[in-house]
Order: sequence, then C-alpha cells, then structure tokens
Amino acid sequence: MKLIKKIAVSIIVMLLALAMGTSVFAATNPVTFGLSEYRRETNGKQYGYRINNGNKKVWKVIVYENDGTTMNFDNTIYCLKAEKGFYTATPNSFKQTYDKMVDFADKASLVPAIFENDDYYYAATWILDHAYIPYYAKSGDSVEVQAQKTEQAAQDREDLLNASGMSDSLKQELTDDDIDVVQQMALWYFTNTKANENADIYHVDYAGEPSFQPVAIAEKGVGSYTTIEDVNQTRADAMEKLYQYMVKTAKSTENIEYYKTHNGKVEEPITLATEVNPTVELDGGNYIVGPYKIKQNIKIAYTNVNTNIMILKFLYTLRFLLWATLPPKKR
Repeated sequence: MKLIKKIAVSIIVMLLALAMGTSVFAATNPVTFGLSEYRRETNGKQYGYRINNGNKKVWKVIVYENDGTTMNFDNTIYCLKAEKGFYTATPNSFKQTYDKMVDFADKASLVPAIFENDDYYYAATWILDHAYIPYYAKSGDSVEVQAQKTEQAAQDREDLLNASGMSDSLKQELTDDDIDVVQQMALWYFTNTKANENADIYHVDYAGEPSFQPVAIAEKGVGSYTTIEDVNQTRADAMEKLYQYMVKTAKSTENIEYYKTHNGKVEEPITLATEVNPTVELDGGNYIVGPYKIKQNIKIAYTNVNTNIMILKFLYTLRFLLWATLPPKKR
C-alpha cells in the first residue's frame, strides 16, 4: 500500500507547490527559484516539453544553490497557475528569491484566490497526495538510506501507473520527466479554469472526459520541438492514460466527499487508541506486551490474526500482536 506523502506547499508570487516528501523549505530560509526550459540531464541529454495547443512551455522549476552558481533540478516543484511567471523588476528574468510559505492545508488562502471552488482545491490535494516523486541521491544520505528511498520511489511509480490501468508496454515507454509533465498539467486542469487563464488550453474536456492536449518534446541543442505522437505513439498514449486517470480520479465524487469529510487531509484507516496504557511484563521466559486497542477510523475490511513473533536477538517471544491486513486504499 502506497504511503501518502506529506506535501509542503509554498504559495509565493509565482505560486509554487513543492512535493518533496518530508522535506520543506523553511520560511526563515530564503530560497532562490528559477525556470528552465530543459529538465534534469539524463544520459547526457536534456529535454524540454511544450503543449502544442498555444505552444505553451511546461517549465521545470529549479532551485539555485551555492550563491546562485548551481542549478538543482532534483526537487519536484509545481507551478499552481500556468503562465504566472516571476514578478520581477527585470523583464524576462527567470530567477527570484522568496522567503514566505503558506500551508496548502489552509484552504481559505487558496479558494478562490487560486482555485475557483472547493472541489477543485480538493482535487488538487488528491493529485499532490498521490504524485510520484523521484528520488535522486543526496550527498548526506547513507548507502542504506539511498537504497531504501530508491526502492520506495520505484514502488510509488509502479503503484501510480498500475492504478491508472496501464499495461506493461505503456509503462516501459514513460520517462520520469513524462510523468512530471503529466502531473503538472493535471494540476493546471484545476487551477487554470477561466477564459482569461487560457482554460481552452489547460482545462479541456471532450465528450465529458478530460482531454490531454498533445505535447511536443525537444532535445537541448538538437533540432526543434516535435509532437511526442510523431516520436513514439505508445509513449503519447501512456501520457494520455495517466493524465486522464489522475484528473478523473481527483475530481470523482467519492474523492471530493472524502476530502471534504476529512478537511482535505488523508486519514489512516486504523490507529492505536490512546485511552489504554500498554505495559511490559515478564512471564517466565516471555515478555508480555499490552494491552493495545486499535481504533477503526474508516469502514474498511481488515482481519485480526493472533500470532507470536520470535525476537532472536533477545531469545524472547513477543506476544499479543494484533496484525491488520488491509486492502489498498481507495480514493
């Protein structure tokens, strides 16, 4: 079961959403953001993306480090409003430092300033909760941490694509950049919803279904933009399928009602009740731990299994374990 990621969101002049696991940009720590047409280098190549309808670039939001001399592409950062850009005194400037943060859970600050209505806000919350966040090794991470986070990111990616109903032949064509672009466009579906925000580009439906606008791709320093359909039709189909899954699921009645009920927050199906005080007692050669009481927060099927676990290191048996087997979450 995929763990719901904690999302830190910074609402600055450019309106950025940062999907960074448990990491946040502290409000007391100024951060310099920038825009790049081309994304993180992979196998010596960088690619840019553009929505063909209107020739709108899907910019990659980066972070400048080392006094502005280094461009870091490793964070998953989304712009909540397409085409807002940086409000700077210098024309065509794609670099700006900010030091203020607003909690995305503060709905009052986002509706209707960013989202036209509550439903769009809740839908965007679902997207951020379920977005795939790649992991790139950091200098301070141990080998064990790198292995763990790499494995978790790979599992998150697989879970998202499987949930979309994507076949293996489609999954293998998608790059991480493709997924990142789709997730950005899915967010814009719920933020750029008015005519003066180019809703005819970012918020398009066809026959009652969200319509994925064709995307073009270009390698840095090599040729011009070419529609992905002309490069690889299977890859284009995969991007479209993922987009439709994310948008349709995010705005589903079931999902909207869930987030309304839980004030925009994801609640775990079970938690340990706080009204009991577990103790540890020695009974012969066994440690008896308990009592525990599990509180069911969501009506979801689970099974109680009585079992024993042998802790080999201490040669003791830890008893009184309530094991909950849960099906995947439904949103």
